[in-house]
Amino acid sequence: MNRFVVAVLLCSLALAVRAELWLPSVFGNGMVLQADRPVPVWGEADAGAEVTVEFAGQKKTAVADSSKQWKVVLDPLSVSSEPRKLKVSSQVSSFEFQVSIGEVWVLAGQSNMGWPLANCDGGKEAAAAANYPWLRIFSQWPNQGACDEPARDVKGGQWNACTPEQAARLSGVGFFFARALHPHLDGVPIALINTQMGGTYAECWIDLPTLEKTPSALPYLEKAAKEIKPGEFDPKGYWGENNFRRPAALYNGKVAPLQPFAVRGVLWYQGEGNSQKWLAAGHAETLTALVESWRRGFDQPKLPFLIVQLPRHNAGAGNDWPAVRAAQAQVARDVPGVELAVTIDCGSNTQIHPPDKEPVGERLALLARAKVYGQDIACSGPVFQSLEKAGDALLVRFEYSNGLFFKGGAAQGVEVCGADRKFVPAQAEILPGGAVKVSSPEVGDPVAVRYGWFNWGEANLFNGAGLPAAPFSTEGVVRGI
Repeated sequence: MNRFVVAVLLCSLALAVRAELWLPSVFGNGMVLQADRPVPVWGEADAGAEVTVEFAGQKKTAVADSSKQWKVVLDPLSVSSEPRKLKVSSQVSSFEFQVSIGEVWVLAGQSNMGWPLANCDGGKEAAAAANYPWLRIFSQWPNQGACDEPARDVKGGQWNACTPEQAARLSGVGFFFARALHPHLDGVPIALINTQMGGTYAECWIDLPTLEKTPSALPYLEKAAKEIKPGEFDPKGYWGENNFRRPAALYNGKVAPLQPFAVRGVLWYQGEGNSQKWLAAGHAETLTALVESWRRGFDQPKLPFLIVQLPRHNAGAGNDWPAVRAAQAQVARDVPGVELAVTIDCGSNTQIHPPDKEPVGERLALLARAKVYGQDIACSGPVFQSLEKAGDALLVRFEYSNGLFFKGGAAQGVEVCGADRKFVPAQAEILPGGAVKVSSPEVGDPVAVRYGWFNWGEANLFNGAGLPAAPFSTEGVVRGI
């Protein structure tokens, strides 16, 4: 064998034993990096290999550790609509991407978050006009990606521009959110990272160590332990290996691979799965654990979560949507950086996927503008504040109560009860000064009031900003009446 052939073989062998430089699919051409905060860039290379990341005048290096992992963190970046080159290189190979700097939001939850724009009210018309170069979309293969162990990457991840064709398939909630937000951010590029999956429990979206330390998750974990046989196929297709309903499976497969990507916040629309009565009672604790889990994973302790409160739906007798709404409201009250978009005026009697997603996205955009970007705008409807006895009536006062009115005339969705705790429909009158007087001829000595406390029904209290009052119940909360 001549020396030339030997040299070629040795060179080929040397290259073969060195792994190629690798980055997760969330780094790709046309991507958006988050402005005004440190930006992690990570991947894999040979142990000991030096990796260099160059972007916007910055040049950072890292050395792959013994498990082949490397990471650099770029200094905070200024907004840039004009794409610039991001280069990641090692001795073996390199990648170059065209990248913009703007606002990155994660879309997560169940199928209502993923409900396509084309199936929403006004969605086809909105999609047809959606040549939006300022909006970028990171998508994954639908209904895939669940894992029993944290995944290296999401399945089928890719970046796309917002064209009419792409918009039609995009989350309607996400599209309407971005469309409403963009005019108020001075042309800043917006990216939506879609990682939702339908038919899921919140427990599927929490990392396993956190889940196992969450008392409210115990019924779910016990059910899983009884019905899951590790490594065995489930003939019913419910708990089978890598099934999306398994504990932490969606966190492992669809969230962990994205971390610690720099993002501005999370839009969360989930709860239908947890409305089953065996899960609903503990949902506040479970949802709090989920928020904490994601904040740790993204390495952003104050990561904003904008939560869609469940709308109306005529769910079956085994479902308690008011309990889930109350849990979502509790988390928004108790956990800093969690905000609630009230949708009790939205929804469908017969469809668990209501088509009225435009007001949902627009209310999320109002929350983002006010709570995340610090704009001085109204973003909340009336929220229960206090209760006072007034003879045979109750006086209810609200925060954000300027311009209170009952849309369409007479009050709907208001109930009172006496000491027997049997709620009946009530009349309600808005008094000068903003208090709402609630009474019923059937209850001579009322002790509690509730509003919008149903799976499906009518509720029509709004404020002058045109935003609906949040459902509430004073039962078990207000004392001494």
